[in-house]
Order: sequence, then structure tokens, then C-alpha cells
Amino acid sequence: VVYNSRYTAEWIEKMWRLVPHEHIYPPVDLEDAEAVRPKKKLILSVARFEPEGTKRQREMVEAFLTLDRLYPEIISGWRFNLVGGSEPKNRYLDELRTLIGDPSRRNIELRVNIPGAELRTLYQEASIFWHLCGIVHDHPSEVEHFGMTTVEAMQNRAVPVAYDGGGLREIVDHGADGFRVKTKGELLQHSLELIRRPELIDKMGRAAHEKAQQFSRARFEERVRTFFRRILEDYSRP
Repeated sequence: VVYNSRYTAEWIEKMWRLVPHEHIYPPVDLEDAEAVRPKKKLILSVARFEPEGTKRQREMVEAFLTLDRLYPEIISGWRFNLVGGSEPKNRYLDELRTLIGDPSRRNIELRVNIPGAELRTLYQEASIFWHLCGIVHDHPSEVEHFGMTTVEAMQNRAVPVAYDGGGLREIVDHGADGFRVKTKGELLQHSLELIRRPELIDKMGRAAHEKAQQFSRARFEERVRTFFRRILEDYSRP
């Protein structure tokens, strides 16, 4: 039994009474060292627009609207982009558009089914990355088992402010290379701290980039080859 995070291993044991054998993090490979761009006043979120809303884009939009209302001078010039895939008909996506209101008067943008090159550019330009999947959940499936988009952001030096649960606890070291939060209030608190201190974004962004190397494709391939080599050796013994 191969598992992608300690969180997954815990639920494998609880739900199926199976013993997890091998821990291999999934490969994350969205860094382009030759296309580094200057950071902008951009908060980014990348997740599917699931009809059930389990990625919690609504809660993030509400949080940014609160920032806009309470701290307009501090966040002046900052934008919030929500990026993700969606089927043509998606009631949840329509509800988000209604919540945001007139896009010409808001600094929030929904970017649906965009090309990969455009996504890479946004990762490179983003200063802060939000991920709240798990903040309101009734089942372990509604929490990130690992959190690949958070690692993608960290590979590009965006500072994650992510839900304190699931596999995200294994990715983000609170206060070192990002922040983990339990509530929208904590999301606002730590985001404001970063916005007020550009030097902290730079420092934590560099730490995030270094941490993300633990989840590289090269590391993944090394672990997979070692795992199957060991299995082959077991089978080939007389």
C-alpha cells in the first residue's frame, strides 16, 4: 500500500484496516527557472470549481471582499485571481460570479479553464497563494490529501496561506515558509501581515521555494525506482 501523505495513511488504516507500507509524495513540476518574473500585488488560488464547493472558493471570495471593505488603503492595487477547471454548466461558478458582482468594479477575477502557459505565468507573478479546502468539512474526502497546487505555488516563490489540516500540514511550515490557518479570520490576519511587509513575502517566498524541492519530480522518480527495485529483489530471491 503506497500512500501520498501521512494524512492519507491515517485514513487508510481507519477506514480499511490496511497497513500503509510506502510513503511517496506525488511529483510536482511547475517551476520554470528560465522564466522568473517580478512579483506583483497578486493573491492567487488554484483549484477545481467543484459544483459542491469543496475547494471553498466562496469563503475566499468573502474573505477578500472583507479585506477590500475594511482595509481599502492597505490592499490598494492588490488583486485576487481564482483559477480552476469547470464543466460548461456549473451552478457554483455562477454563484461565485454573483457574489463578486460587477467585475469591472472589483479586483477579483475568475479565470476558468485557462491554458497551462497562462497558469504558469500567474504562479510566477503571484506573491501570496490561498488554499482553504478543508476549512468547512464533514468528511475526510473534503480535505486535501496532499495539496499539489500549494506546492506548485511554492515552487514559484508564492507564500502559501493554507488550511491547517490534511496533507497541507506536511507541506507548509507555519511561520517559516507560509502560514496555516483554521478560520477566515486567521486567513485575513496572516495575509495582512504579508501585504504590510513586502520583505516578509520575499523571505518566506524563498523559503517556500526551497521547501518545495522536497516534492520535485526527480525526488519522486528516485523514490519510485527504489520502491520497485526493492520489490523486484524480494521476488527474485531463491
